[in-house]
Amino acid sequence: LAVHQSAPLGMLIRAVNKLSSNFMAELIMHGLDRNTPVAPQGGLDRVRDWASEIPPLQGDSWIGNGSGLYNNNRISAKQLTRLLQHVHDDFRIYGDLLASLAIMGTDGTTRRRLDQTPHAGWVRAKTGTLDHISALSGYAAVEGRPPLAFSVLFNDLPLGSAAYARKTQDELVGAIHGWLMASTRSLDAPSASP
Repeated sequence: LAVHQSAPLGMLIRAVNKLSSNFMAELIMHGLDRNTPVAPQGGLDRVRDWASEIPPLQGDSWIGNGSGLYNNNRISAKQLTRLLQHVHDDFRIYGDLLASLAIMGTDGTTRRRLDQTPHAGWVRAKTGTLDHISALSGYAAVEGRPPLAFSVLFNDLPLGSAAYARKTQDELVGAIHGWLMASTRSLDAPSASP
């Protein structure tokens, strides 16, 4: 009776990542099913097929749902960082992913994190929070060099320690960006030798 064309995936993913919309993430994954009507398992199978071809995700990682809202996804910080590096090198998807990540100190779920610091605006990241879990993964950048991928994942947090976990993540990301700033300045500094 009717056909509705959604916005392109590159636009939809911005709402998913900047605002951390688990509902939209699940619906997008369901929509990846090539069958009609679409089913959650079909979309999940397609994502798993894609992930099985990506070297950073081979091994112990496991995709159990599309949103991360449930604790049946498994990935290490090392695998996630390598996945971000892999995506950075894929021109087809990197721009859309980067545009979808919250800008720390500026917008999305990180608008109040690292604000009032020299790191604000230089870190793009996705947050993740469940009971006993806190995650922050993305890219830190400075002018004149490629961004640096990072992932800081905490599991088995005691109840009531989420704020401490976020503070620790912010300190680590601030240190990463601070190192990038310092290393860039040292590259720009005039040589002491003639």
